[in-house]
Amino acid sequence: MIHRADVLKDRTWALNGKVIRWSDKANYQTGGYAQVWNSLKPHFERVQQTMAIVTLKTGTSSADLISDDGKSEFYERRERRDLCAEEIKATLDLLWGGSSAFEKRLRLLVTERMFGIKSREAVAALSLDKLERGLKVLQAFEKRVRANKAILDKGELEVLAKLDIDIKYYDEGKAEEAELPF
Repeated sequence: MIHRADVLKDRTWALNGKVIRWSDKANYQTGGYAQVWNSLKPHFERVQQTMAIVTLKTGTSSADLISDDGKSEFYERRERRDLCAEEIKATLDLLWGGSSAFEKRLRLLVTERMFGIKSREAVAALSLDKLERGLKVLQAFEKRVRANKAILDKGELEVLAKLDIDIKYYDEGKAEEAELPF
């Protein structure tokens, strides 16, 4: 088996248009990277002329990019973002889970107040930082409601005023730090 690399474009022009081939090895042996490194070395030498020295570290690629369970950092962040979005939806449903016009309207108003958007799809597309902020604010509000269930019986202006307090406390760093469940 022959490994082949077709270099279409190289920012240093050192390898533009080159076709590089390496023979397959049955297993890795010390120094086995040298054939590949020597083929790519002209690119890195040109880069070094304009930047800091580039070196090739020998050894193994540790779990810097992929964790022990095989998940990349991107996958873990996306999974956490999806969990935050689901947790927000579940908390809103717990607080105002009915199908009355009042409860539907309140879920929309609370979502708009926390994120500046109304739809669940738009919330699910937000960045992890914004979702975590929103979830922590909503958890603080939920804790306030558990202490005083009458808050939910008040009108929407009263509910939003109480939510504004939790948003303000969180944004000012005065909120009690809530642990996320995942």
